[in-house]
Order: sequence, then C-alpha cells, then structure tokens
Amino acid sequence: MGREEVSASEFEEHVGKALKTRYKQRDGWRIRRTRRDIYRGMTSICDFVLRNEKTGETVVVDAKRKKSLEPSDIYQLLRYKKRFKASEAIFYVLADTAFNRQAMEENEIEVRRAKPKPKRAGAPKVEYGKVEYGEVEHPKVKYP
Repeated sequence: MGREEVSASEFEEHVGKALKTRYKQRDGWRIRRTRRDIYRGMTSICDFVLRNEKTGETVVVDAKRKKSLEPSDIYQLLRYKKRFKASEAIFYVLADTAFNRQAMEENEIEVRRAKPKPKRAGAPKVEYGKVEYGEVEHPKVKYP
C-alpha cells in the first residue's frame, strides 16, 4: 500500500481503529484524537493521546505517512511525550517507511507498522471525459 493510495485522514482513521483494538476501554483506556485548536501554544500536536483511567498511564501516538522518519520527527514526539507526561511514545508508520532503529531504541520510542486498505476497494474507478454527442462532461465508469 503506497502513500498515494491512502490519504492522511484515512491513515489516521486506520491507526485509531488499531489503537482501539489494542487499548481496550474495558481495561481503563480512553483514546482521544487531538485537535490543533484544543491545545493553545503548540504549533503542532500528536495525533492521539491515550490515558488509562485505572493506572494513570499516558501514551502519545503520532501517525506518520512519510517515506522516512527524520530526526525532527523524533524530537517532535519526545516533546509531546514530555508535554503530556507520557510513559510511552509510539509512531505508527506505513509498511515501507524507513527509520533508524538505534535512534528509536535510544529514545525509547516504539514504531509500529500499519497496512491500511484503501477505503473504496473494489469500487468502480470514474474517469471524466466528453460524450460523443455533446460538450457535456460525463463520467465514464471502469470496473476493476
């Protein structure tokens, strides 16, 4: 699955579903998808903050749909970890994303690979073209 086939919002949605599977509400986990307008003073914010209401543990998660993770991405996630006083920091990346394992281990960051499926798998592909008998735009449907 390439970056072109999955939008950033679809990837974040996939990560949210994966988190709900792994961090169960019955075990005390509350998963919150963060929004930029909630946290004033920060120019950017991680995608998810997980809090366990039973243990008080906090986990920050950032979904990255990039070819490779850069040192700036690591620094950014470490800032989130400090800001939210989190015990864990996790990157979710696409299956083909490159990253430095040693840097992740040294900074105690977990990297999980995600393999999202395109939302409209099997749906017909629509191409717009001109109809033979007029100047009107008409969709031409091609089935896979």
